[in-house]
Amino acid sequence: MVAKGGRGDAPSMPPDHGGKAKLPITYTTPEGWKDTGPRAPRSQFDTPKAATFIVREGNAVADADVSLMPGRTEADAGNVNRWRAQVGLPALSADEVAKLPARDVKVDGIDCKLLDFAGPKQTTLLVLVPRGGVTWFIKVRGDNAAIEKNRAKFEALVQSVKFIGAAE
Repeated sequence: MVAKGGRGDAPSMPPDHGGKAKLPITYTTPEGWKDTGPRAPRSQFDTPKAATFIVREGNAVADADVSLMPGRTEADAGNVNRWRAQVGLPALSADEVAKLPARDVKVDGIDCKLLDFAGPKQTTLLVLVPRGGVTWFIKVRGDNAAIEKNRAKFEALVQSVKFIGAAE
């Protein structure tokens, strides 16, 4: 995948000569996760996915992906409340959002925060990686049981992501 973004250009994933996308990242698929490959946006509200995964723990299921969006996306009140609503959590004020705990992580040498939104039935773990003119999202969302048993694997995925020159 070669992705270009920022300044209003939508990231793209042109295929190479073999019909497979050339990825601007490398990563290690966590043991037990099914790597379902890159995926083009499915709607105008979707983002290109450099990697997608299915996570299963018995009947509990989660989906993980590494995606990118042009421009800078912040963990501001609007975005945080949207992510909270996706897992059944109530909205917070901007002051409450500013006080939310987040764990420091590094993704390919870039300082980032790991956000954790645990709702009554579903949880989202999310890392935003600002890089050049795009924001990379490394995310897993799904049934609480699947997330709880795969937290360490998600963090291993986050630590394994390396950028190889594109999508700056």
